[in-house]
Amino acid sequence: MTTDLCCVVWLNPSRSDHPQSRLLQALTSHGTPPKPLSIPREELQAFKNATYIYSEDDFQKKLNSSSPESPIIISTELATEMLGWEDFQFTHYIR
Repeated sequence: MTTDLCCVVWLNPSRSDHPQSRLLQALTSHGTPPKPLSIPREELQAFKNATYIYSEDDFQKKLNSSSPESPIIISTELATEMLGWEDFQFTHYIR
């Protein structure tokens, strides 16, 4: 059985006041540099207001309404394809 690994991301709330800031924020490791966390999808049930994204089109439609309270959950494969992320830190989500 393969595990579907996902990342949790949202639109940076500071982006409207600081256009030069990063577009996205994500759950990341504490290392230097921080790496996006890859978490087994079944462990992300705690994110009640999250939106699961299955395509780039879905991502584009939901990005502007995402926030830390209502994040986007995206597979690591799609994050690599769309965002260019290649280096992830695997973890089990601990709430």
